[in-house]
Amino acid sequence: FMGGQSAFYNAATKEFEIPLEDDFVPQGFHYDETNGYYIISGYNSKDKPSPLYLVDANTGKVAKKLKI
Repeated sequence: FMGGQSAFYNAATKEFEIPLEDDFVPQGFHYDETNGYYIISGYNSKDKPSPLYLVDANTGKVAKKLKI
C-alpha cells in the first residue's frame, strides 16, 4: 500500500502535531522563516469560520489561532 513512501516515513522526523480540532480540515502549510512560525491553513467542515494556526517552530505548540 505505501510503496516508496515507506522509506520517506521511516526517515522522517516528527516535529509537531498538526492541530485537528473543531472540525478543522488542513489544506495549506508554510514556514515563516522571519517569525519562526509554521502556518497551517484550512477550512472548517461545519461551515464555521476557517481557522489559521501559527505553530511556534521552537516549541511545536500552537502560538496563535485565528478564525477568518
